[in-house]
Amino acid sequence: LSHHLFASPFVFHLLCVTLGAINAAMLARALDDAGVAARTSAVAALVFALSPFAVYTYGWVATIADLIWVGCALGITRLTQRAPGIGLVTAGSAALTCIALLSKESAVAIPALAGLAWLLGGRRRAWMWATIGAGVPVAIYLALRAGVILTTPRDAGAYAWSLSSVPPRCFEYQVAAYLPKG
Repeated sequence: LSHHLFASPFVFHLLCVTLGAINAAMLARALDDAGVAARTSAVAALVFALSPFAVYTYGWVATIADLIWVGCALGITRLTQRAPGIGLVTAGSAALTCIALLSKESAVAIPALAGLAWLLGGRRRAWMWATIGAGVPVAIYLALRAGVILTTPRDAGAYAWSLSSVPPRCFEYQVAAYLPKG
């Protein structure tokens, strides 16, 4: 898309903003279906869509992958909330997770998020099958990438493999949009 829309950056950014708006709308609907008050759902969706980090995402070409994998995760949420049948939830979760993984490695978090929804949401059967459906492609992906993940030499930089890196990286993610660039 970036290549084909290079001469029309406004069109590309419009596409990113549109994807962000769709994600925000899916979040609002997901919160509504989870029993959150409509006003709270709307405010949460606005905060989600208009936070500095999200706006940064809409404006930078390389972050379309973030819009896609988050959209796939929200799509799994909507599908699971509707629970059209175990087979459809499982297959849909697997398919959306595959699309998300093709977009960005962050999609490996989808089964964990679905599992958390299962644990915190009353252990509904649909969430269990969404977790399994999302978990299968992630397990295959990680098995295919295991050699690179486990044996590649690492330096002590920001991407070093260590559980102690989780808290500072989480903090950095939250404040990244407020830090000066350059």
